[in-house]
Amino acid sequence: MKILMIFVDMLRPNILGIYNRRNAGNRIDSQIEKWGGTIFTNCYTPAPDTPRSLGCLWTSKYPKENGCDNRLKYPHFFLKNSCNDFLKRLKDSGYQLNFFMSETCRVLGELPQSIDGEDVNYSREKKLPDFLDSLVIKENSFTFIGIEDFHYAVSDCYAKRKYVSLGFEKVGRALELIEEKLGIDTFDLAIMFSDHGFKYLEEPVKENYYKQLNKDRTQIFMLVRKKGETKLTYNHKLACILDVYPTICNYAKISFGSDISGIDFFEKKEHESIMIEDHKTFNALMTQTIEYWGIRSRRGLACINCEQKWIANYKMDDAEKKRYINLLKTYASCFAENTKMQKIRGYYKNYLVSNPCYWDMSKRVVRKPIKVYLNEILQFFMRFLPC
Repeated sequence: MKILMIFVDMLRPNILGIYNRRNAGNRIDSQIEKWGGTIFTNCYTPAPDTPRSLGCLWTSKYPKENGCDNRLKYPHFFLKNSCNDFLKRLKDSGYQLNFFMSETCRVLGELPQSIDGEDVNYSREKKLPDFLDSLVIKENSFTFIGIEDFHYAVSDCYAKRKYVSLGFEKVGRALELIEEKLGIDTFDLAIMFSDHGFKYLEEPVKENYYKQLNKDRTQIFMLVRKKGETKLTYNHKLACILDVYPTICNYAKISFGSDISGIDFFEKKEHESIMIEDHKTFNALMTQTIEYWGIRSRRGLACINCEQKWIANYKMDDAEKKRYINLLKTYASCFAENTKMQKIRGYYKNYLVSNPCYWDMSKRVVRKPIKVYLNEILQFFMRFLPC
């Protein structure tokens, strides 16, 4: 069984022409239409950043279960030993493993520790054409090609809309090279996916936590293609990056346990709901914690923050809220703990404000330094500046 995975970091599906015909076509669209396969239009990640999303990919378990529950917890360093990633299953079954990715991403820890060793073929700073030229695809093989160019192009241009086309060109050319050097029909199964989306420069400024967890960042690109397929089709079932694990193992006829959360893409069964969790800021900080949670279902998206305030794009009843809270307590990182701390934080703030006197009943008087006043004034007027 020859398996190919193409990873395009940060590719946001709803800006592609093959997802929405109102979008202008681009080089990525063109190559995918030539390849064919099935696009899963309703596919999400439980954690919209690279380390957490890849932790879900390798293990088919939510961040709370797999150990990658923070923006800086990369799989190589934080995957729990109890989690059997599918790469280890492939390796133990005698599969040849080939990986193309930048050394930066490899050193950061995008790959599990279970596949360290000289018997794994890493690109080691090779350019993509050189890597593809040197590649000998064996009968039982897994080839992973990581393309970070879309992320780089968007970040280099501060996520301005008019410059995203550079990312389309870079990734599109890489896909063309893969077809030219290897040929998509060399592989029995090919999966092309992204780990999360992104926000354009002007979008986060005006958004609450409901919009932060909407499709822009949490929906992922997912194309699954069997050998010989030429037509592009669409599947609208509720799917997740967790589903890659059972799909590959079943297709390769490799057994795995029942303790995973994914569902094979080829099964008619779909997820009843997908739990999503996120930090308040997109930046990688040591002090980050999870503050927003979402439940994506067929009905829509329901989100809750540390204050347990719900926002949804459909009408929720109390029974549904209670059921979702129980799900979050089971599967979501820090939900019970952080909501409790937020409650205490509220008590603490009220305590500081609600005690107007010292012990001798003399009145407390706030004396703000001039620097504090000036900073507050500056912050107030900055809210009205254009992006």
